[in-house]
Amino acid sequence: NVSGSVVVAVIPPAPIDWANLQFPENGSIQVGQDFQVFGRVYANGITGQGSASPDMEAWIGFSTNNTNPATWTDWVSADYNVSIGNNDEYIGNIGPQLTLATNYYYATRFRLQGGEYVYGGYSPTGGGFWDGNLYVTGAVTVNPPAVTYPVLFTIIDGTQVHDNVKF
Repeated sequence: NVSGSVVVAVIPPAPIDWANLQFPENGSIQVGQDFQVFGRVYANGITGQGSASPDMEAWIGFSTNNTNPATWTDWVSADYNVSIGNNDEYIGNIGPQLTLATNYYYATRFRLQGGEYVYGGYSPTGGGFWDGNLYVTGAVTVNPPAVTYPVLFTIIDGTQVHDNVKF
């Protein structure tokens, strides 16, 4: 009869050391238009390798309330864009989901190896983890779709007339 013990080392997920909302700081679109948002993330030894890490997940979130992004429910997957230095940059298009003509707020969210979410905020000096003070959400104004009206022309004796104005 053999007895003994086995020691198993549990390795926690690698941490994300830094994340931001890279740009844009703000914007204005019409309902239905695209709105591309960029965010960057750094994890030591994982990002900056020239290709996406399969262990990194990225999203762009949005809300009509300028609150902590951790409380938001609307997130769009972001795709790897490029490595810049030690950081990886991701891009997501939230425009099609912004269906109301109102103000929206947006931020980034990252997760590495199924670990905890971290949220990226914007600042003119490069951003960092969202804190609502130095590193904040972006803002976009969504306007109603443009209204177009038909232009009617009438030809009278070879002269083009529009709204009783000769051209």
